[in-house]
Amino acid sequence: MQVNFSATYRNITGVRSFDLPISAGDTVLDGIKKILALHPELRPHWVNDAGEIHAHLTVILNKTDITSLPDGLNTPLKPGDE
Repeated sequence: MQVNFSATYRNITGVRSFDLPISAGDTVLDGIKKILALHPELRPHWVNDAGEIHAHLTVILNKTDITSLPDGLNTPLKPGDE
């Protein structure tokens, strides 16, 4: 799946976009965890000390805010997703 960072996160990571390998059954939350494993410098910006995602973090899957998807963070990922 293609991961694209907004300008703020591009500045933090030095990366505009990259391909994230996903496995069958991975969800948006699994994808976020994989991104944080690859870019731990994002951790304080994305999650609190308890590992909960900050309310200000906007996650877009295929041009749709995940908060408007029925399964939210539990939405399954597919190859080709962005």
